[in-house]
Amino acid sequence: MSAIAPADRLKAPSADRVVVCLAGSGFRAALFHLGALRRLNELGLLSCVRSMHAVSGGSIVLGMLASQWPYLEADGRGRFLEFDHYVADPIEQFVSRRLNLRPGVSTRIRPRNWRKLLAGQFTETDRLVELIEHRLVGRKRLTELEDLGIEFHWHATNLRTGGGWEFSAARVGESLLGYRWPDRTTISEAIAASLIEPALLSPLVYRSNPDLFEGGSGDESILRMRRVALLTDGAMQDPLAIDSAMSLGGTIVVCDGGSMVMPAEDYVDWIGNRLLRTMAIQQYRSVELRRRWFVEAIRNQRIEGTYIGLSAHHADYGLADSTGYSVRVAEQIWQLPTGLERMKQETIPLVSNHGYTIADAAVRRLLPHRLKYLPPLRLPFPDAGDEQTMSIRIERPPASDSFHRAA
Repeated sequence: MSAIAPADRLKAPSADRVVVCLAGSGFRAALFHLGALRRLNELGLLSCVRSMHAVSGGSIVLGMLASQWPYLEADGRGRFLEFDHYVADPIEQFVSRRLNLRPGVSTRIRPRNWRKLLAGQFTETDRLVELIEHRLVGRKRLTELEDLGIEFHWHATNLRTGGGWEFSAARVGESLLGYRWPDRTTISEAIAASLIEPALLSPLVYRSNPDLFEGGSGDESILRMRRVALLTDGAMQDPLAIDSAMSLGGTIVVCDGGSMVMPAEDYVDWIGNRLLRTMAIQQYRSVELRRRWFVEAIRNQRIEGTYIGLSAHHADYGLADSTGYSVRVAEQIWQLPTGLERMKQETIPLVSNHGYTIADAAVRRLLPHRLKYLPPLRLPFPDAGDEQTMSIRIERPPASDSFHRAA
């Protein structure tokens, strides 16, 4: 797949279609997206979204939002008043808890796991699916997301074909192998497949009846791979989750929870560190290439959209009245660990507030015509807006969490 979308795939903006793409690594990205979506909701834009795409950490937020979408009711200004209750609160609790990926008693007593357990095939990835199901989205199937007025798409990478794999209410599959009806595929499986860190977790094994697939551009030897797909991190294939979005037209909002590769003064050169560092640099350069292309396409008015980046600073958008953390605190946010390690209580408000203020600047700078109302900024965690204490809290966290959500 090309790192840069060809020009003939771009469509003119649709007056009524807003597309949101959520990308970036692990729990840190999920919190950044959460803050950004809070501001999009306050601006009345979230209820206007007609298609959402996610990879990696963005898949967590998309999964929770999709599972709760039927319960969200918009007011006269298009704002979901219960967004925090239905979406934000469960995600913040999820990322603050440790993921124990070893199968426990609850895993062993479930009949659906017995075959894998007896065969020694139950993996940490299967346990991840269970935890996502138990703590976030339940046993909801993708087919339950039909007819909601919005499309949800999770993207993964099939290690067998090297192609991009899609999960949605309408279909599951990829262009090489073709697509099939999702049937019993769950939202938790879609989240896990897109979220997996390939260096740390085994791929999600997705088994299918080959006869259920339709289409597919591969030859006969390729189509035989329909029976088993090995799925992992969607960012390997599409770092910003924009490939499918580009063919839809409309206003494209990219929310990128990834960040730059920071200098490593304490880097020790041995084969393990060298491989990890090389992979990180290569991944960053791939994302940076696509990021620059997307921003340049907006500047040249080839597409309508905006870019909300964790590694951005609110002053980058050129608004005299923008607000947010200083560069000093923003750099500390960029250096927070990615992955599936639990987020400390003192960093949750920090990352969420950052996403909120960057989203405000990005939308007001590039999409002012989309705004019918401009409510004042209300940080999700106003207590965490104090620049004087933020660095101290990150480096030497307090004994107890003293941050409070805005009422």
